[in-house]
Amino acid sequence: MPSRVHRPSAAALLALLVMLLGGCAAPGAGKPNWAARPDFVAGRHAFLAGNYKAALPSLEKEAAAGNPRAEYTLGYMYFNGLGTATNRDKALEWIRKAARSGDAKAIEALSRLAAFGSQASERQNGAGKKSDARP
Repeated sequence: MPSRVHRPSAAALLALLVMLLGGCAAPGAGKPNWAARPDFVAGRHAFLAGNYKAALPSLEKEAAAGNPRAEYTLGYMYFNGLGTATNRDKALEWIRKAARSGDAKAIEALSRLAAFGSQASERQNGAGKKSDARP
């Protein structure tokens, strides 16, 4: 008996192609592993140890490269004057960049700052009650 060669149908080939290309578009595909980058690791380690001046250059480098967590951390440092002079404008710029990249902490921080700002505005205008809410 002659052996019959099984050839996949056009539909099967199309399905395989869609699955392969779909994997390329999966979340995280083609994105750098920001958390493993040496400058980020060094900056994060220094930050967590409370050595903010040492953390600043590494985090600035990572933030400039587009690392969302470094952008948020740098914004936090500028907002609170950690290792640098307090600069709320720069802080908000970096936190907004991180939020646009989807960083959850940055999104939460902007939400809290907006709520805090509206409460402060109400107090200045004499409306609303005093609150102990902090950003």
